[in-house]
Amino acid sequence: MTLPASSETLGTGGVIATSTVGGKEYQVMMHARADGHIVGSRPDYIVNFPAAANSATREVAEIFNASATLVIRVRGIWIIPTQTAIVGAQTAWDINKISAVGTTGLVAVTPRPMDSSNVVTLTGVTCGHSSTAGGTLNHLWFPVFLFNEETAAPNGLIAYQNQLPTYGDTIAEIVLRQNEGLQIKSTVGAVGLTGCLMQFTVDN
Repeated sequence: MTLPASSETLGTGGVIATSTVGGKEYQVMMHARADGHIVGSRPDYIVNFPAAANSATREVAEIFNASATLVIRVRGIWIIPTQTAIVGAQTAWDINKISAVGTTGLVAVTPRPMDSSNVVTLTGVTCGHSSTAGGTLNHLWFPVFLFNEETAAPNGLIAYQNQLPTYGDTIAEIVLRQNEGLQIKSTVGAVGLTGCLMQFTVDN
């Protein structure tokens, strides 16, 4: 097969990257999203919020961005209830946007990079749980409901379900700019424990 001929006028010092495959030279293409970042180039982190006893107003998880330079993009939220032997009861959580970091009682947790060779310093980014003050509500994004009973299939499966929607091959991102945060807070508590896992990436 004859490859189509093409030409490109480049700026001063410009080059076209190529790669040879099967004895033929091809132009290298890079997949970038609308925010201008090459796919896979941003630092990715996971943060584990350990399970603790349910209550009607417990803060399960919080991430807050007070950095003047970083943009946080939350791409995964997994709510993880324990398989406690209990009498079935309604449990619910609100996924909130907050405009101030949690204070009283906040237990800090440390995000971990998914690639130790691709990290940024997360100065100004707070991750934690169990705050009882601060965490000023901006608005509700959406609620999550569960019938909390150890023999109910949804109770075990919810831990494997990203609560953020997927559009084709694209995961919806919750973008946290300066002085914005995401909070998961119980609104209906039942016997048992709940933890959480989040995955986020950073524009730097």
